Amino acid sequence: MKKYIFALGLVFVGFLSCKTTKFVTPVASENSDSNNVTCVPIVKDTAGIYLTSDSFLLVNAILTGKCLEIEVEYTGGCGGDEWTLGWRGILLKSLPPKANIYLHLKNNDPCRETVRKKVSFDISSIYNGEVNLLLKDFRGVLVYKP
Repeated sequence: MKKYIFALGLVFVGFLSCKTTKFVTPVASENSDSNNVTCVPIVKDTAGIYLTSDSFLLVNAILTGKCLEIEVEYTGGCGGDEWTLGWRGILLKSLPPKANIYLHLKNNDPCRETVRKKVSFDISSIYNGEVNLLLKDFRGVLVYKP
């Protein structure tokens, strides 16, 4: 009998210690692509201000029209997270040209819940033709064709 009570106690403690993941849905705006996802302009960061970032996990990235949708996971949940997609303003000489881009998080969120959300950026200002996007910490190349 004591074994069952002990096992039940362990299961109860296990449930209490589990972390939850909060999924945040993007908000639509007038600067959106056809999928109604907010598409924020990319920042030309010639000074390298956004090269270092607060901690986050880059889960996935896809191109949807002129928007680059990046799925991220970080700790927070109360708001106060600011996302920026930076680009040094340099295209690598290749056919098609390549652009190194990087995601930056400024996390002013005091909460510690695991949050998974999508952030989207308008990458059409990088180049007026086909360009390969090399996103830091993302395996693969994203090919943008206007």
